[in-house]
Amino acid sequence: MKTFFPCLLSLLLIVKVSAQSNGVSINNSGAVPDPSAILDVSSTTKGALIPRMTQTERNAISNPALGLQVFNTTTNCLNMWNGSTWKQSCFDCDFQSPTASNNGPICEGSTLNLSAATIPGAAYQWTGP
Repeated sequence: MKTFFPCLLSLLLIVKVSAQSNGVSINNSGAVPDPSAILDVSSTTKGALIPRMTQTERNAISNPALGLQVFNTTTNCLNMWNGSTWKQSCFDCDFQSPTASNNGPICEGSTLNLSAATIPGAAYQWTGP
């Protein structure tokens, strides 16, 4: 019984501090966290790493939270739990900027030819007069 009250008091202090906290900031500048963020991490020389695990380890997570993210070292892709299945983004798209051209200037009544560089899987649409 003697240890119960100090533990209860410690727990109440922790809950009070957590309830008053606006967020946590991790940086070298001492900047306070943005009011919209629970966690505000900034650096000009380093990045952030989320948990990295194999697909087997990922699949062993019981009851993953909606939005849980891990880096899948089996597929080298970012995985996110959508509530019913794992979705992944592998960032393997290399978007190219198409180079558009035409045969202008042209005279009224002439045919305007539009062209663009071929990008596999891209669709092109033009509207106008």
